[in-house]
Formats: sequence, structure tokens, C-alpha cells
Amino acid sequence: MSYYKIVFFSLTAEKIQDTKYFINVFSRTNGKLKLIANGLGKPKSRFTKLQLPFILAKGMIYNSREQSGFILTDIDIINTFEYLRSDFVSLNSLSYFAIFLNYVLAERLKNTAFFDKTLEFIKNNAILNLKTILSYEMLTLDELGYLPKLETCQNCKSAVPDGFYMFNFDTEILCKNCAEIIKKNNVEQTKKKTNYFDGEFIQFYKELQAKKNLKNCCELDIEKLNNILLKKLENYLNNFIINIHKKCYDDYIALKKIIRAYKNGD
Repeated sequence: MSYYKIVFFSLTAEKIQDTKYFINVFSRTNGKLKLIANGLGKPKSRFTKLQLPFILAKGMIYNSREQSGFILTDIDIINTFEYLRSDFVSLNSLSYFAIFLNYVLAERLKNTAFFDKTLEFIKNNAILNLKTILSYEMLTLDELGYLPKLETCQNCKSAVPDGFYMFNFDTEILCKNCAEIIKKNNVEQTKKKTNYFDGEFIQFYKELQAKKNLKNCCELDIEKLNNILLKKLENYLNNFIINIHKKCYDDYIALKKIIRAYKNGD
């Protein structure tokens, strides 16, 4: 029986039996893994904190044929990021990030560089808000290959330097001519709202994309996200998120309502 040491973020926990849980984690060397934690439901279990999102820990695991998965045998907590958990919006944002990553990360696909960027992002943000959430979503989806380059229409391949169109909850980048033709000839698309993304959005998006750095994104470029760009970035990313998993989109909408209610003192 071979044991392995891994460093990971806890993402989500699923109860299997009274004291047995699946813990979905994002590990530095093995990507997303589903670990089996025995005894987690007990009051003094050393695994109890793994029910919380984004606990950074070092763990010992082995692959069990009998239980068809990786068994977590021991952990050392490295960081709980209490400064984020003490803020209501940041705490709810951490929960959303965990759900978001659980959907977008592929099983056992190593991405050490992205793990390190995520760790830097969490370490270097004393508070999370809608701007940092959208920036993290954008760089995550781009890093993992979900987002196309904003250069050409994906239908006719013509350049779209001054703007492009997308149907609500579709991921295809279209020029004006193709968007009009498709809407005219496709009954389903006729029912959908058409979103237009102008040259200012493309310029901002490419600047953000070029950074490839979560820390710099949140410290520098985030100030350029005015309300108009914020809404456009949100609409653009939601088209991809809902196609990855509808529950992920629903959770984002729920988080947005929480942030608004908290901001308004409801």
C-alpha cells in the first residue's frame, strides 16, 4: 500500500454515511480529487474543518481498492484564511469559489501553476467583492481553456475588432451580420436576447487576459471595472458558466443577491 502526501484546498463535502464523507479537493500536484474521510462526523475529528471551503492543508492519502477511492488518513492545516471568513461577503464568496472550481476543474488533471495563482489570489485579497469574483472567474476560465480569443467571428471567421455579439447563454462569438442572419433563420435564437460587447470591453478584456496573474489583476486592472464593464463582463462569463453547469450559474446569482442585500443592509 503506497501513501502519498498532497497539499490541497478543500472545496465541497458530501455525506456518505453518518461519519463518512467525500471531500472534493483541489490539490497542487494531482488536480481535483475526491477523497474519502472516515470519522468526519465525530465531534473531535481532525477532518472537521474540511467541511469548510478553501481550507489549505497538507494530507496523507492512499488509493483503496476496497473503497474505490483515495482515503485521507491524516492532515495538517496550513491556513484557514480567517481574515476572509470574518467578513460576511468574503465568506460567501469563498463558498462560491469552491463550488465554481468543483465544476470547472477536470478530475486528476495536474495544474500546479493555476493552484499557485489561486493561492496567491486568496493570500493577497483582504476582502472579496463582485469585482474580484468576476476577475477570478475570467482568469480561471481562460486558464482552463473555456474562453475563446476575441478576434474573429466563430461563424464566418471575419475580424471583430470593434465589437461582437452573443446570444444569451450561448458561447459563440458573432459579427453583426452573422448574428442578424442566425436570429432571422433560427426560431430558437429569435426568442433569445442578443448581447453586444463593444471595443472598450474587448480592449479591457485583452488587458486582463494578458496579465495571466490573479494578484496583478486584482491590484491593478480591477479599478478599470466601472459599472458598465462590470455588467458586460458578468454577462459574457455567465454565458460560459451556465453551459458548464446550470447549478454553478444559479449559485452565482444567489451570491449576487446576498452581496446586494448585505450592502443595502437588508
